[in-house]
Parts: sequence; C-alpha cells; structure tokens
Amino acid sequence: MRKAAGILMIVHSVSTIAFMVGFLIHFFWGPATEGSPLVMGLAAIIAGVFIIRGGVFCLKRKSWGICFASSIVLLVFMILNLLTFVPFNPFWPDLPLWVVYFVVVPLSLPLGILPQTFVCLRRSEWQKNSSPTG
Repeated sequence: MRKAAGILMIVHSVSTIAFMVGFLIHFFWGPATEGSPLVMGLAAIIAGVFIIRGGVFCLKRKSWGICFASSIVLLVFMILNLLTFVPFNPFWPDLPLWVVYFVVVPLSLPLGILPQTFVCLRRSEWQKNSSPTG
C-alpha cells in the first residue's frame, strides 16, 4: 500500500504541474487577465513539488510525517482544484456543471483519498523498519 500511495501521489502531482505550466503559459501569452490565476498556478506548482517529495519518501519508506503531510496537501488541492478550477477552466470543454460535479468529481476524488488512506493505514511500516538500508 505504501508503494501505491507513493505512485498515486507522484502521478497526480506530475499531472497537476504539467497542467499548471500549460495554464501559466496561457496566462502569460493569452488575453490580459487579473493576477489571481498566476498566484493559484504558482501555489499549485509549489504544492505539486512538495507532493512529489512526499511520494518519493513513501516509496523509499522515509519520514512518515512528510508523507502524511503531503497526502493531506494532495487531498486539499484535489478538492480545491475540482470544486473551483475545473468548471471555470478555459481549457476544459464546455460541459454542463452537473456533469462536472456528478461525474468528474466522484471519479477524481479517489486520487486524493487513496494515498491519504494508504499512508495512514501503513504507518507501522515506517516504524517497524527504520534502518538506514531500508
């Protein structure tokens, strides 16, 4: 479960970073808008790097606290992304809001919930084997 949590965290954060880089490119070379998308994009990229770090630590069985904190950040950013950014995204196809909230959100939430659950359930794995060789 620890490896699955690490892989899910890395996959989600890499896709978020790639999407946000595309969003920031559109922000800088697209029509003039306010500065709030820039702040949101940079915050998501910074959080994505932290989540990648937590995913790598999950795979290496290092620092349960960082893995747990990054899984919480993943869950929070997943919920914020799905509830605020997805419906108002210029890249998102013109879907009705009911499709977004009743199809896209329920299918995407396991990516945020499963790593959190796996890290919490397997805490003993970090405590049991804390030797430097792993």
